Amino acid sequence: MAVHDINVPQTTATPSTVENGQAFTIRSFFENFLSNDDSMDIYWDFRNPQTGETIKTVIRSGFIAPPLSSSEASMQSSITTSYRGPLDVLVTLMEAGTTSTFFQREFNSVLTISGAPIGTGTINGVVFDRTTGQPLSSVQVNFYSEQTLTGEDGSYHLEADPSTGTLRFQKQDYKPENRTITVREREITSIIVNMEKIKSSKTMLYVAGAAAVGIIALIMMKGK
Repeated sequence: MAVHDINVPQTTATPSTVENGQAFTIRSFFENFLSNDDSMDIYWDFRNPQTGETIKTVIRSGFIAPPLSSSEASMQSSITTSYRGPLDVLVTLMEAGTTSTFFQREFNSVLTISGAPIGTGTINGVVFDRTTGQPLSSVQVNFYSEQTLTGEDGSYHLEADPSTGTLRFQKQDYKPENRTITVREREITSIIVNMEKIKSSKTMLYVAGAAAVGIIALIMMKGK
């Protein structure tokens, strides 16, 4: 299949404006100049026009355009995102089951996500040493792509999009800690964590040696 064999003059979304998570139908119209049926995979990349970031990709596999005629392909989908505004759509046609691209075209402002922007939620708390009870500084705290370090007082603070995921705590010489949390819009989730220090091999050797000495002393005392 050659590039000039097919054209996509138009791509639309119905409805063209939706609320966050609302269903819509994406539709592309084809002008096909082939003399035989050819199977292709269609990719619709919904992109933020300001950043170029792809927010969602919708795929229809194995589409066959009728020969020597105009036709259309459509898929129903929905998008859940914190972004609000128009989305461009990059249409890519590939030979079915391959990565061989033979047509690509971008259409501007095909779909608009309306409504007020989703607010973030707050994650905060304090991290302590489990044994000493003292606050731990420089602990790395991660929630998806959001990350920070605890301060001198062991406290941390993150702003994140509403979601459920794993809050991770890591610090050298300490066992990592994980907490599954749900972040809600404009709400505060507070998590206090106690981290256990990993005993070094020297400390373990010393403890083992001390125990051995104690056992030997006990045996000697019994032998007297």
